[in-house]
Amino acid sequence: MDIPIEITGSSNVGSMDLEVTYDPKVLNATRVKAGTLTSGAV
Repeated sequence: MDIPIEITGSSNVGSMDLEVTYDPKVLNATRVKAGTLTSGAV
């Protein structure tokens, strides 16, 4: 299952925190992939 996270209507975002909570008995996180939001970041 992919869970896309999108931010709209915002510009010049310097940073943000994101916490994903799940039940490890039900789901198993296998990877995290950076999307286009982080392109060009230092």
